[in-house]
Amino acid sequence: MTIFFAKPLRILPPLLLLAAACLAPALSRAENAAPSAGKMYMNALAAWHRGEYKAAALSFQTVAENGVVNGDLYYNIGNAWLRAGETGRAIYWYERAKLLIGNDPDLNFNLAHAQGLRKDAPAPGPSALIRVLLFWKTCLSPPVLRALTLFASFLCAVLLTLAILKNRSRRSAGIIASGLAALLLMLTVMMQYREQTAGLQGIVLPSEISVRSGFGSASTELFRLHAGTRVAVLETREGHVKIRYSEDKIGWIPGHDIGRIRR
Repeated sequence: MTIFFAKPLRILPPLLLLAAACLAPALSRAENAAPSAGKMYMNALAAWHRGEYKAAALSFQTVAENGVVNGDLYYNIGNAWLRAGETGRAIYWYERAKLLIGNDPDLNFNLAHAQGLRKDAPAPGPSALIRVLLFWKTCLSPPVLRALTLFASFLCAVLLTLAILKNRSRRSAGIIASGLAALLLMLTVMMQYREQTAGLQGIVLPSEISVRSGFGSASTELFRLHAGTRVAVLETREGHVKIRYSEDKIGWIPGHDIGRIRR
């Protein structure tokens, strides 16, 4: 499988790794019982350059588990898993990176490439009209949307204050426009928050899974899904999760078969 990367690796700032080493909880009381985040990061880079992509991905993940929350690190993990042939895990980490650096062109290029390798068609989403009307919802990251919402609200308040103080009506068009923009952006931010909170979205990790009517292999198999497919997480019980692929495709899978995009 030929893989094209916009940019294979990102180098993290040394101070970020040092901070993680200082803040991460001790995994053992024994001295040097576990490698530091910095050492694991260097191990990951070395494994990558040797072509040992699975080992690189696991080492990068250890850095993330040591408390480093960084979009570039997640991007590296996704690239390593994609090179290792693990499409599901690659998409999962790209999606987590997208929460932090959502408008990064390299990330979006690699994510789109990985999504093109999926076997399952994406579940039906919003209509074309809704996607056009809310195009900024997918083009802009949540922090940018929140900043634009605050700016539009501030502009509306300033124009309204000026109109009241100077008793002029010619600014009414600006007030209405900025007010509507603020309202629309606020609704968009609320939609993003609803989609991204409580671990509602997940990515199928194994190459193939059986979605069943209940827990265990004795339950009826309803349908199958493949690596990289995005699903909604509805419920968690006894080590299993109830997922929804589409309105008519709902069932249970083992919890370890899915990666929740937001933890």
